Order: sequence, then structure tokens, then C-alpha cells
Amino acid sequence: MEEDDIEYKQNYLRTQIIDEGYDPEIFSKFLSEEKGDIGLDLNNWNFEDLKNTVSKFKNIKSNEQNNDIENIQNENKNLENEKNNLENLENQNNNNILENNNNQSEKISNEETSLQNEVKENKINNIQNNINEIDTFEIMPSLNQIKKAKEYINCIKQEKNEFTEIENFKIKISK
Repeated sequence: MEEDDIEYKQNYLRTQIIDEGYDPEIFSKFLSEEKGDIGLDLNNWNFEDLKNTVSKFKNIKSNEQNNDIENIQNENKNLENEKNNLENLENQNNNNILENNNNQSEKISNEETSLQNEVKENKINNIQNNINEIDTFEIMPSLNQIKKAKEYINCIKQEKNEFTEIENFKIKISK
């Protein structure tokens, strides 16, 4: 019978294994696992058993390929999830940095405004104090002079550019 011919079995294996892209070394190991040391000798295989073994090998390899594809798809999904998580963390960090910067800028701006207002207020107070001091002054005699003269010297309010010089009198400036 032609199916029991070694050449027929070899041609069958060539078309089913090599031509379909399976690794012949891996198939040889599979044959050894199926029948032990005698598995590599095609004379020890009848055609029907060889055909069933080839079919079993292809199913195993197909399942392995499907598992590999599924594993790769799962890895890709995991990588995509990790990438999204990293992007989310990066966006969150950037938002936190922006928020902190905005808070610091607002705080600095508020402090600057407060300092500017304080400086303005101090300047206004100083100007008002200076105006009050300049606008109101009197020339009064010293206490010794008052005791000697036993009377007060009434002075009129002087203009800023006018000044009367009186000997032995002290000037008291009041608000």
C-alpha cells in the first residue's frame, strides 16, 4: 500500500509541516515525545497514526499561537493602560504645579498690593503730619523769660516763609 511507503509519509510531512511553515525540529521532538526513541523512524508509524499526530501537533501549535496572540494583546492593553495612567499622573502633576504657581503668584500679588497700600498710607500720613506741623507753630518765651516778664507774649501765626527772630526765646511747634 502506498500510504505505508516511507517516501509517501515523507512527502505528506513535507506538505503538512515544512510547507505550512512549522519548524521541523520542533515537530521531530514532538514525534519523539509521542513514541519515544522510535518516534523519529517513519517505519514505526502507520499512516493513520502519523496523520493523527500531525493534526494533534497543528492543534497544539494553533492553540499556542492563539495564546501568544492573546498574551500579546493583553500585554498591549496593559501597556496602553500604563501609558494612560502615566499620562494622567503627568497631567495631574502639571495641574498641581500650575495650581501651586497660581496660588503663589496670587499670594505674592496680594502681599505686593498690601505693601503698596501700606507704603501709600504711610506717605499720606507723613505728608499730613508734616502739613499739620508746618501750618501750626507758635513762638513762645522760655519759662525763665515768662517768670521775669510775668506775662505772655502773644504771637500771631506766621507764614512759612516769614520768620521773626526774638532774642532769648525758644520756639515751640505744636499740632
